[in-house]
Amino acid sequence: MIHTEVDWPGVLRLAGRFCSSERGRERLLAAAPSGNPEEVRRRAGVTRDLVARTGLRPPVRIFGLDEAAPLVLRLGAAGQALPPDELLDLFALVERSEEGRHAVPVEGVDLPDLTALLGPLGDLESLLSERDVVFEPDGRISDTASVRLSSIRASIVRLRREVVRRLEELVRARPESLADGYVTEKGGRYCLPVRSDRRESVAGIVHEKSGSGQTLFVEPLAVVESNNALAEAFEEEREEIHRILVALTARFSARKSELLAAVEILTELDAYQARAELARRSAGVFPETDGPLVLKRARHPLLDRRLAPLREEVFGERAEERASDAVPLDLVLDEGQRLVLLSGPNAGGKTVAMKTVGLFALLAQSGFAVPADPGTSLPVFDRLLVVAGDAQDLLGDLSSFAGAMTRTAAAFAAATPRSLILLDELGSGTDPDEGGPSPRRSSRRTCGAAASPSPRRTWRP
Repeated sequence: MIHTEVDWPGVLRLAGRFCSSERGRERLLAAAPSGNPEEVRRRAGVTRDLVARTGLRPPVRIFGLDEAAPLVLRLGAAGQALPPDELLDLFALVERSEEGRHAVPVEGVDLPDLTALLGPLGDLESLLSERDVVFEPDGRISDTASVRLSSIRASIVRLRREVVRRLEELVRARPESLADGYVTEKGGRYCLPVRSDRRESVAGIVHEKSGSGQTLFVEPLAVVESNNALAEAFEEEREEIHRILVALTARFSARKSELLAAVEILTELDAYQARAELARRSAGVFPETDGPLVLKRARHPLLDRRLAPLREEVFGERAEERASDAVPLDLVLDEGQRLVLLSGPNAGGKTVAMKTVGLFALLAQSGFAVPADPGTSLPVFDRLLVVAGDAQDLLGDLSSFAGAMTRTAAAFAAATPRSLILLDELGSGTDPDEGGPSPRRSSRRTCGAAASPSPRRTWRP
């Protein structure tokens, strides 16, 4: 369920700003609360551990995950050779995985839930060590990739030097026949730029003509065999590089299951690191889950002044447009208390208070800290049911009042003793004078656990 009624998607977008990968952002935006108390504790534990770790170590770097993930799925075909740039993307994934594997333990701090998350990462250090053997820092295949490649390239250097030396001798011997005194390469063959009116003075093969037609690029017969030998050496180099890439791709394929696990764990880690950063920015706390509903100075994230720069970045909201900070909300529901009714004037903050309760339940059960003070407590609800807004149904031939009642009945039918129900404007859509004398109309919000009519005070109804 999206829960737009309590601004859940907007808060997820704020947190998503801190993801390093699109996969992590998608995972975060799809976050859904768990109704399992142990899972809720685990989720909060991972975020709490990351907050604690960030105080001592930088976050685990996560980049290249989006590029590497689809490549891992393609691994496994016999004889497959991924190109160098894609293999480097896989090496980047392996490097991130190794960083994640070594992110814990951290001396002096206990991080049990983060350790459990990162524990399944396989040891890929031996695979990572091959990167420096096969690739130069600029991504070219290194001479050290194989003994044969090193030998072939040594031959290429020797043959190229020999061809150039013989052509330079021709340059010195026939300067009047050349358009310029340099050696050039055309189609992989070393040539001389010969003036078109002196073509007969240099016996050889014409490979190209200049745009003006005044220069011919001629491969002299004296270097044809040397050029042939050089071309053969280049072909051997290509074949050897292909063999190296096939072998390296096969080594990645042999670790495919571990790489798939790394993609999944790093995606999850990215989403949790974003939660931890939002907790830091909002000075959030991790509520207890085994007590009554207690909110202490709770601040709705879309109103909290300390998150104004983040909202400006994500939503384009200008900080100066919000003249005042959110009024902190205090709420206590004693043990056994099941109902809170808010009544008061319009624009008094009733809906915001109600939304804050529902939003905090979603945050706490999805592994987020909540922007509130220590001592905040939230029980684990099995579901959040919200009835808000105009419920008029034209297709169903229902008035606003009938539609609201239908939705309210459906919410109560779906609820269990562990559910949180939020009702906004209960009884809206009908004439308040009907059913009895009423000197004035008042609006009401009802919730299984709601907020205070005077947010600065703790309200115990």
